[in-house]
Amino acid sequence: MSGAREPAATPPMDPAQSLAMRLAIAAALLAFAVGLYARSLDMLRTDVPLQASNGRLLWLVVIVALVAFGLLISQLPLERARSQSTNARPATTAWSGGILPALLTLTGIQLIVWDSRAIVVIAAPLLVGAGVFTAGVVRHYLLAGDASVFSGARLVHVVLTGGVAFLSLAMLRAWMGGPVYTLVTTFAVSTLLLIQAFDGLRAFPIRRFAYALSGGIVVAQAALVLSYFPPSPWIGGAFLAIVFATVMLTTDAILERRINTDVVMRYVGAGVAVSGLLVVLVR
Repeated sequence: MSGAREPAATPPMDPAQSLAMRLAIAAALLAFAVGLYARSLDMLRTDVPLQASNGRLLWLVVIVALVAFGLLISQLPLERARSQSTNARPATTAWSGGILPALLTLTGIQLIVWDSRAIVVIAAPLLVGAGVFTAGVVRHYLLAGDASVFSGARLVHVVLTGGVAFLSLAMLRAWMGGPVYTLVTTFAVSTLLLIQAFDGLRAFPIRRFAYALSGGIVVAQAALVLSYFPPSPWIGGAFLAIVFATVMLTTDAILERRINTDVVMRYVGAGVAVSGLLVVLVR
């Protein structure tokens, strides 16, 4: 009589995925704890972070903590061992890996403070955790030097960056800050997101920085125009995310040396068409 068959052993989780999971849990718990505490302060939607005196110290502590969190993530071994082939992608900006997790966590905290309903308090940290995990795993494959996974990882990376840009820019508009506040914060967030968006591309860091700064200026100028005709935060965030995506995809094509008139017209035309649709829906 043969013994019962032993169940197949569960394969161990990839080290990079395990690390990304721990970072995701930490980010979700941080967003939940800080958001819950900030919610208890009863801050109003007119209490613009760092501008209004109410909650200023909290926002300062949160920003410092998230900068440290982002720098910590950038030092962790999320990247796979690089291929030795001549097609391996070049090394990327050393500290850019922490930008997306830090900004996503900050956006989750802002969302909880801005909309303190119970569903938001629960959903925002879950969204943060999912986003941080995805960012870590995608970066793991994006910088692997493996041509077979680069295209797929790049696509997910670009889509995730666009989603974070939408949420971040919508939250910046939600606080109803003045034109100067809107200009500075939009420029900072857009530039940082563009810096990490260009990770893995065959381009010198100085070129990536220059294009990221230029793109940040374009998105900030669009936000400044919106401040004089303020739509709802989500509509305004969607419009700015379209501008951001157009800049990101066009610059991506330039850095990858596949730019031509058809590519520019395709991206710009799509951006204009979707923006026009938003205008029609708002009316």
